[in-house]
Amino acid sequence: CLIDTFVVGRICEVEPQPCGDSVLQTSEGEQCDDSNNTNGDGCSSTCQLETTCGNGTIEAGEQCDDDNLDSFDGCSATCQIEAGATCSVTLPTVCSKLVINEVDYDNTAGDNTNGQFEFVEIVNAGTGPADVTNVALILMNGGTSSEYFFDGSGGAANVGKRIALATAAVPANMLAPGGMIVVGPAGLTGTLPGGVFSITVLPGMTGFIQNGAPDAIGLYDLVAARMLDSLAYEGAVTGTIVNVTDPVVFTEGTSSATAPLDTSLANESLSRRNPNARDTQDNATDFSLVAVSPGLPNP
Repeated sequence: CLIDTFVVGRICEVEPQPCGDSVLQTSEGEQCDDSNNTNGDGCSSTCQLETTCGNGTIEAGEQCDDDNLDSFDGCSATCQIEAGATCSVTLPTVCSKLVINEVDYDNTAGDNTNGQFEFVEIVNAGTGPADVTNVALILMNGGTSSEYFFDGSGGAANVGKRIALATAAVPANMLAPGGMIVVGPAGLTGTLPGGVFSITVLPGMTGFIQNGAPDAIGLYDLVAARMLDSLAYEGAVTGTIVNVTDPVVFTEGTSSATAPLDTSLANESLSRRNPNARDTQDNATDFSLVAVSPGLPNP
């Protein structure tokens, strides 16, 4: 109503002011009003609350926010906690994420001969240190659906031969972001680049990783009873881990027909690539056959 034309006795209806006037008008559907009509600042140009993933603050619909929009680092580009990641409650979110980055399970000629060695490369793909205290590299026989150990033995009586990441001598058992642990025979672990941690196993000439059709490996937290990452090769695998009650699925993805495989035809390995340590939760997508590069980031 204009004051100079107002007639006494008449009703003056004041129309609500538009979004951006600093007055929260819930009756008009406003959820917020930050005195502007700018999008991307938490309150939209139509005065609706925005979720701004990547700003370091956990907002509605977000499980984490690590101040970036990168996936494969524990907190996804949509601010959801990725499978296998462990994330902080402090902000911005810091996550650890252990992944199997590369594995060579089938060498040319005989395994672990001619300067070629079986190995498993493990990387912390997260933004924060990964606690490896209770994490083990599990070897799974797909034919018997049971765990075996580096010397080929199995059963509870031999569980002391399980490959524990705590034996890699990582300071305080906290593997830094980008840090690597390589498991393999002495002929390989003794030649790794500086700064790479290692676990030396003493396999026979047939190697310590079974050759598939199918078999699997996995990173398993024995205290949390939680699979952090796994690779089933040459088929789908579900098996029983010693002293773990329920069977554990090692297959990531749905198609065993396209499960990756290593061969003895060349000195190659299965590698998680594009970018390094990528984990989309699908073995067929994540792994491809490449030249071996133990202890080095994948291209």
